[in-house]
Amino acid sequence: MSDDAWAPPESDFVSSSAGSSPDDTSWSPPESDFQPTQNQAPAKETASQPNNAIGDTLGYYGRALAKGAINTVTGLPLMAADAGVAARNTFGKYTGIGGTDYELPSSMYRNQLNETFGAPQNTMEKINDVVLPMIMGAGAASSEAPAALRQLMGVPEAAAQAPSNFVSPADTQKQMLAQTIQKGQDLGLVVPPQTTNPGALNATVETIGGKIATQQGASILNQPIANAAAAADLSQTAAPLGIRLNPDAPLTEPGLRQLISEAGQGYDAVRHVGKVTVEQPYLQTLADVADKFGGPAGSFPGSKPSPILADVDSLLQPSFDASHAVDKIAELRDAASAAYRAGESRLGSGYRQLSGALEDQLDRSISRNPDVSANTVANFRASRVLAAKAHSVLDALNPATGDISIQALAKSDAPLTGNLKTLADFGAAAPRATQDAAKIGSHGVSHLDTVASMLTGALGEHVAGPWGMAAGAAYPAARWGARAYALGPGQAGALPEIASGAAGSPAAAEALLQGTQGINTEIQRAAGGKVGPSEDELLDRLMSRWRSAKKATDASTKPLLKLPDATVAAALKASSRGI
Repeated sequence: MSDDAWAPPESDFVSSSAGSSPDDTSWSPPESDFQPTQNQAPAKETASQPNNAIGDTLGYYGRALAKGAINTVTGLPLMAADAGVAARNTFGKYTGIGGTDYELPSSMYRNQLNETFGAPQNTMEKINDVVLPMIMGAGAASSEAPAALRQLMGVPEAAAQAPSNFVSPADTQKQMLAQTIQKGQDLGLVVPPQTTNPGALNATVETIGGKIATQQGASILNQPIANAAAAADLSQTAAPLGIRLNPDAPLTEPGLRQLISEAGQGYDAVRHVGKVTVEQPYLQTLADVADKFGGPAGSFPGSKPSPILADVDSLLQPSFDASHAVDKIAELRDAASAAYRAGESRLGSGYRQLSGALEDQLDRSISRNPDVSANTVANFRASRVLAAKAHSVLDALNPATGDISIQALAKSDAPLTGNLKTLADFGAAAPRATQDAAKIGSHGVSHLDTVASMLTGALGEHVAGPWGMAAGAAYPAARWGARAYALGPGQAGALPEIASGAAGSPAAAEALLQGTQGINTEIQRAAGGKVGPSEDELLDRLMSRWRSAKKATDASTKPLLKLPDATVAAALKASSRGI
């Protein structure tokens, strides 16, 4: 081949890279072919820690607590705002009015919070973002909350701690409450746990179930328990007297009055005792009632006298016949029941004091009388207890429904025992859980459940579509479930928690619960003196009150003496027609 043969141009094999040797005949593509395009995403960085100064400074636990505290404060407002925006979006979606893509306030809030503290880096941090605010919000201010959390939330702590063997008044009160609730639970009564044992879990459950709805639910459940407990108590009390009462039968007004009449057999046995001389305790009660109801007239002449003062005057005798006393006791008990039913509890209490004074005087007299057998005395006392309990139940009875009002028993000043005392104590400890069932009406009906179901359904639909809507609409079921738990298995957490080391407080609590039981209440006389006014002093007080009342009566009737006889006769005639 000649030297003049063809060869490709030298430039075709020269690299376009700057500075390459002219003798380098190897080909390479332009560098631009291997540069990433403008639209190509850079490689994803791997990060295990938030790229944020505040988040790095606080660390894992610091971020969790800080975000939890902020979420505790903002949780409810954001929930309400989300519900409103979701409802607006859903409305716009189905009607075409307004927009449908408004961002939820909570989403904007979380983005800003993540920018400040750093986004959650793992599943545990994401769970903390949801769970920790719930726990902090429900229990941060509770005395049962961890000390670190209480300190973070600004809850004050005692500077000096009590000795380990110290029994605080608070512990004794908790013991009293615990025993009251336990005795009620033994009968079958229930109470919202948050009422008697405040804490994070109980507060959360009652918040979901609804405070008022849970209290009303407890009252509805407690009503048949109270009815059965009262009937059982009367049946047990009547048995020693040979009176058979069916505890399963509903309580009625005629039935209770018949029971009171049958209880009178113990009273009838002491009618033959004859004359009974009154003593200092009897006169003391009369003087106390007279001062209680006749006191205002001493400073306010012309005050309307209480009708009970006439009974005080009639009882002011140096002695009385036992048979007449039995009849007077029945009369005073009926007057007390009538006053209680009329809503005049103060007057009813006064009549009950007077009947009690007569019964106590009879009891003292027959106990010392050698002609009265011990069996007669025992039957008289058993009849007293049965009559008193029957009257208390009658006063608490709703004759239209047959229900016993636990609150009426709680407000009674009668010396209750047995189931009636348990009901009364429980009602005093948990008044909202022992409301009269007839006053509650339709339990479980709430327009708030309907509105909340609609809002949460709209929010769920916006977030997760039809399944989210179904889940949000299940809100009422969650409330019913929470109430069922609180008044069912949750009763195990209703008893107040007592601090460890409070040894001896149960006995003290029991003594306080029993009131004066075990305490010597008889009048003690010291050497060289006496306690309380003498019989003569009490008689002087009563006679002074009687003279004042008579003077006031004479002053009010004196103008009638100046009227013409014809006018007085006409007035009396008209009065007799009115009667």
